[in-house]
Amino acid sequence: YGDILIQKKEWKQVEAIRQQTSRFAKRIGSLVAKAHVQLLEAKFQNARQNKPAARKAFEEVFQIGKTLNSHDLIIQAGMGLVEVLISLNHISQAQETLQEILEEARTKKLMPTVIDGQIAAALLLAVNKEFKKALELDPTHLEAQIAITELQTQEKTFHREAKEGHYKLLRYDQFRVASYRALFNLLKEEGHDDQAMRCYRALKVLGASD
Repeated sequence: YGDILIQKKEWKQVEAIRQQTSRFAKRIGSLVAKAHVQLLEAKFQNARQNKPAARKAFEEVFQIGKTLNSHDLIIQAGMGLVEVLISLNHISQAQETLQEILEEARTKKLMPTVIDGQIAAALLLAVNKEFKKALELDPTHLEAQIAITELQTQEKTFHREAKEGHYKLLRYDQFRVASYRALFNLLKEEGHDDQAMRCYRALKVLGASD
């Protein structure tokens, strides 16, 4: 209900719910209750464009989620935190947070019912949009381009965009080993052996063919 009110910008009603849930959480002393109070606080502050306060609240919920091994809290707080970090131009931290979420999902530390491929694709799709926003504001934002390209490389759905991203990165830095290696693997997987071999030869020249 709080999420709906935040979307509608019914701030007085949101404030009433914040106070009620805060009192309830203090009364029962539950870590789960505290997390949900903080999650509402994070979403509220994010909607009001108070990014530093939103970041602090999302970080707290994210840590509680990891303590409780709570899939729901980690995903909600983690993705909220990624969005806030990108908006604050903390690209590398946003990337690290997303990688942490993906690692949790892929190693099934969150819940045994998590389907790795589906959750990874969903998370990457969401964060892909956020990194694209950063690039729309500044097309020369190299850190954002590296982050989005490395993330796209991980998921087959985005492999076409990943290749374009790596070629773009090589225009910035023709000696970028990570891009040659990623392109070699992507092109080899697609059966483009001639193009893959060109990347391999570049790696060999750079002394990174192993």
